[in-house]
Formats: sequence, C-alpha cells, structure tokens
Amino acid sequence: EGVPNSLRVSDQVRLYTLGSKDLPEDTDHCLLGEKRKFHNAEQFCRTEGRSHQNKVILWGDSHANAISGTVMQLSQSAGRPLIRATISSCPPVLRGSVPNDRTSDQCKASNKATLTLINENPQATVLMAARWSAYLLGQNEIQGKKRNNMLWSENQTANQDSLTVRKEKFRRALLDTACALRDAGANVF
Repeated sequence: EGVPNSLRVSDQVRLYTLGSKDLPEDTDHCLLGEKRKFHNAEQFCRTEGRSHQNKVILWGDSHANAISGTVMQLSQSAGRPLIRATISSCPPVLRGSVPNDRTSDQCKASNKATLTLINENPQATVLMAARWSAYLLGQNEIQGKKRNNMLWSENQTANQDSLTVRKEKFRRALLDTACALRDAGANVF
C-alpha cells in the first residue's frame, strides 16, 4: 500500500499483492510451531475421506500450509483423507535441523511423528512442500539482524559450511528422506 496512485500500479498488480494475505482460514489452528506448539501427531489437522482410500499427507513448513486449501479441495474431490503435518520454519527432512530458537525442538519431534504416521499408513501419498531456498540460502528478508536463522544444518555447522557443501548435505538428506518414505510404501511428491 505504499503506492496509492492507481496510475502507477495496475489493478492486476494490486490484486497479486493481496495474495500474500490469502491463507487458509484455519492457519492459526493447523500451522503448528507459532501459536500452537507441537506435542504429538494428534494435533495434525485432518480431513475425512472415504475410508477405503489411501491417505494424502501434506508435510512441510508454512509454505506447505499455504497450499493446503488447494490440496484439501483435491483430496476431497478424490474422496481421500488428508493429514496436514505442517509446522512453521520446519523443512520436511528427517536429518539435521534449523537452528531456530522458536521451533527447532518442535521440528525434530514433528518430523519424527510424521515418519511414524507415514509408516502406519502404507501407500499414502506424501506431498513434501517447503520454502526450500530459505534453508539453503537464508531468508531474503531480514528479521532483526538474523538473516540466516533458517539455514538448515546437518550438525549445527550451517554458517561454517560453504554453500556448495551445504547444498550437497541438504540434497543428500532430502533424497534420503524421500527414499525412507518410499521404502515405507509411500508415493512421494
């Protein structure tokens, strides 16, 4: 809203800017880590489907939560139950962590609980979604002086590793996670 002059910004551009506020209405309840701390998998939001259909599990951070409305519509139209395992600032990767004071421990516990859930639901469809670039490059917006408070690290050394090393470690951890899910019988996207 910094440029109110309609001659400088088209209606289409103004419409696009509203997209930043277009979040699922149950975000405060379903996106864990900020307003609701993660304790166990029973907190994950669930949408019912036909009981004989395989579950869809949406696993990721707030960016996964941002697409949950569309995923919910698609799963409902297919009659498939949906479980939303979303936690703020938490990449869906089984190894390593983000040294974020706010959600780091919750992230590890949530990812472990999600893997258990996937193991209990063979042939589930797992959609992994996250703000991948932030975990490799840091945030592009600066909150306070902590631009790199979202860098993923295999062992708390993210700021010491070169970008090339960090990318390779993250790539390996992400591939290992996808393989573990596949080995559990999941269809991974």
